[in-house]
This record gives sequence, C-alpha cells and structure tokens, in this order.
Amino acid sequence: MLFAGAGHPPAMVVTPGEEPRLLESRSMVLGGFPDAVAAEASLEVELNQGDRVVLYTDGISEVFDANGEMLGTEGVQKIVRETAVLPFGDMQQAMLNRVAAWRDGAPTDDMSLVLLEVL
Repeated sequence: MLFAGAGHPPAMVVTPGEEPRLLESRSMVLGGFPDAVAAEASLEVELNQGDRVVLYTDGISEVFDANGEMLGTEGVQKIVRETAVLPFGDMQQAMLNRVAAWRDGAPTDDMSLVLLEVL
C-alpha cells in the first residue's frame, strides 16, 4: 500500500491482537503552503492477509473528556487495538461508540473514519 497522509493524523495498520503500527503523515495540509508536499511524501507499507487499515480525521482524536484531557493518537491507538479483535463489520461502530463515550458533550468537529481489511 502507498500511504500519503496530507497532514491528517497518523493512519494505523493493525493485525487483530497486536499493537497498531502508526503511519505518520510526511506532509502538511494540502493547499496551505506552497511546499507542503516533500519529495518523499508517500510511504510504502507491506500489508498481509487479515491486516486492517484505519484512516481517520482529527475529529476522532481531538476530543476531550470531562477533565479536559484529549483522547489523542495514543487513545485512538488503544481503541484500535481493543476493537480489532471484533469481527470487521463491528469494529467501526465499536470505535465510534468508544470515542463518544470518551467525549464530554456533543461533537465539536466533523469526524471521518474509514476501515479496510486485507482479504
């Protein structure tokens, strides 16, 4: 897989039962700066059967609990690890449920969450 993050939060590749691997963006938000995309902006990643790829926007990771603590990449990574043991068809909703349980109040940003499974 070729991955280009375009300034988004790190994507994750997870094999159920293992720690998710972070795929860090190598460029800034597209269109914001003239040199936002470096020559080596994409990352080649080897995927195996059963691997799952998680792509999400900052509306997932930049949510705060009642104590003002942000979920962050580490919190999303924990949610991915714990929900990856579920059947693929249940993982996305379980992730959204966990983010909603963390968040204090209504969402304040748009959220996108895309999951892929290698067959």
